[in-house]
Amino acid sequence: MDEIIRGNRTRQGATQVRRCATILALVLVSCAVSLRAQVGAASLSGIVGDPTGAVVPGATVTLSNVGTGAARAATTDQAGGFTFAAVAAGDYNLMVTARGFEKYAQSGIHLSAGDAKTLDDIHLVVGATSETVSVTSTVSGLPLDNGQVSATISSNDLDRLSVAGRDANELQRTLPGFAIRSLGSTNTAPDFSQVEVGQPTPYASNGAPVAGITIKLDGANLTDAGNFGANLQNIDVSFVSEVQVQTSNFGADQSNGPVVVTGVTKAGTSTYHGSLFTYARTYQLNSNDWLANYNGIARPDDRFVYPGGTISGPVPHMKNLTFFAGAEYDAQRNVYAYGSAGSAIIHALVPTKAMRTGDFSAGALSNFLGPNVGNGNYGTFNTPPTVGDNGSSLNNGNIAAFLNPGAMALVNGTLPLPTRAQTEPTDTTTTNST
Repeated sequence: MDEIIRGNRTRQGATQVRRCATILALVLVSCAVSLRAQVGAASLSGIVGDPTGAVVPGATVTLSNVGTGAARAATTDQAGGFTFAAVAAGDYNLMVTARGFEKYAQSGIHLSAGDAKTLDDIHLVVGATSETVSVTSTVSGLPLDNGQVSATISSNDLDRLSVAGRDANELQRTLPGFAIRSLGSTNTAPDFSQVEVGQPTPYASNGAPVAGITIKLDGANLTDAGNFGANLQNIDVSFVSEVQVQTSNFGADQSNGPVVVTGVTKAGTSTYHGSLFTYARTYQLNSNDWLANYNGIARPDDRFVYPGGTISGPVPHMKNLTFFAGAEYDAQRNVYAYGSAGSAIIHALVPTKAMRTGDFSAGALSNFLGPNVGNGNYGTFNTPPTVGDNGSSLNNGNIAAFLNPGAMALVNGTLPLPTRAQTEPTDTTTTNST
């Protein structure tokens, strides 16, 4: 009998543990959702009045998210005012009801990350609550409720504007005041043709320093401050609803500057939605560079394929909780490793057996670089060195006298010998997901 009682107690204890674990998981999920709403959120306030201009206290104001269907309600105070704080970015409808007045409905309200909008033209009409006065919001040219100077790359911009890669930051070039920052003495343009994480900030805004641009996603800082503002994660155009760029007059919610780029991840929807897509680029549809044409260099045989998909909707058996998930596979094929001949030389090529003994003569370089050694792709690397570290002249590009034994032991012990010609294509693949 004692064994049966102990067995029942054990099962009851296990059931309680599982129940507590379930409750804890739900609390954590709820906290995560709450924190998600707090980060990069907006606020909406306003004053409700009657036709005479007097305020209407005690009115019920309901704010509904068009995409998710989530609704929040507030009651106007004695001054007729209401405020919705920590509102997620998105499109909203507003409904105002009060005894003795017709219903007031306003649609087309869009809130971007960090917005603090005020509606000061809500006027109720005397009448029955069964009747509704509908108003559609219009986009004003300048924000009148704060001094923030910013621009927003909307979801329509992300869908319709052409981008070379998959990074939403590429669209900064469409905003006023942005220009290509200097990437060395050649001032070359940023390369978005490849999906690459860790690319230095490609644009400068209104004279701001290179490291003065902060990139955020849902409030999380994605900027590597020790690498000239390079990004730690890409803001993929398929997974964000909008990107806001602030350039001056920040509010108290911003701790960085002088330029802050904020991406907002797409939110879940009240009904199930999904998408499958493939973005592809191939060299047959690309024009050649003018300098490449002038030097008789053919178009690189590059191919990029980006298949992916998204899904969103309500979480089963959990009211008012939605989700959004997506994944993208990036298959990139380049003639040169790391996207260009110069980068391939620095990162991908390993020294030959002759080079490890100091032989950088014209013959050694020609054997190393192949038939394209003289077409200009390899910069000055295809030229044998002529001067040693001490200023003396070199004999046929031989630097054996200046090789450090310790460094060469490290090279010979870690780097393999070349296994194929560098003119063959190299495939690189990466995967992005959210």
